[in-house]
Amino acid sequence: MDGVSKGNVKSATERNGWVLGHFVNDPYLNSNLVEVKWGIHQKEANYNINDNAFEGNYSAHSMSILIQGSFHIEFRHGERIESIMLENPGDYVVWFPEIEHRGAAQADNTIILTIRWPSLAGDHFETSK
Repeated sequence: MDGVSKGNVKSATERNGWVLGHFVNDPYLNSNLVEVKWGIHQKEANYNINDNAFEGNYSAHSMSILIQGSFHIEFRHGERIESIMLENPGDYVVWFPEIEHRGAAQADNTIILTIRWPSLAGDHFETSK
């Protein structure tokens, strides 16, 4: 039927799990209002969250919801760092623009649903450790 589309979020692997957003070249999934990511993460042996750079957005708010597994996220704003563990399905964290974040799965096949709004070109940034 015109105006209806069906799919599976696992097909978004070529976009690093991003299903919906301004950068998706599909009329049903292209949006400047919101971005949606279905992230499947593996626990990496000898992984240290402190070795990763932070990333963030200038304008977008973000929300990550744990679907399965466990996930450790660190947030940085200025010199302040806060650590949050998502451990139970449904645990979530929401953060404002310009709050830097980095994260690591604590179990194999951890699934995180991330929603970001709005979806703007050039809004993403990465910073050093």
